[in-house]
Amino acid sequence: MTESGYTIPLGRLIGVLIAVGGLYHALTPWVFGHAYETPAAISSVASGLTLLVFGGLRAAGVRGWPIWVCAAAGLWVLSAPQALGLGVHGLANNEALWGGLFVVVLSGLAALDQWFGGPTPVASAPY
Repeated sequence: MTESGYTIPLGRLIGVLIAVGGLYHALTPWVFGHAYETPAAISSVASGLTLLVFGGLRAAGVRGWPIWVCAAAGLWVLSAPQALGLGVHGLANNEALWGGLFVVVLSGLAALDQWFGGPTPVASAPY
């Protein structure tokens, strides 16, 4: 008896993780209480929605450019507190640091997956 199932490609899983992280990042001005700081709030919402959209495109199976847009947005998330001079909120800075690193590392993994081969199964489940 054979077991039929499906596999989830690594790039799509990374796209889902980036999209969920982007949604979280878009909500951080209200979570960490810096929504009143207009540059920080605009940066967080814009970069979070960018990650949500382009991570979602990668999760939907679009290969190539969406992951590079995510990598650029991750670099912006990583450097935005310093670039905008927003060193007031420790939690917001930590979220930007870890969130940016998270996106850059995941984008790098997805790029390596695209470069060195097709879909890499990371999980399988029966129908």
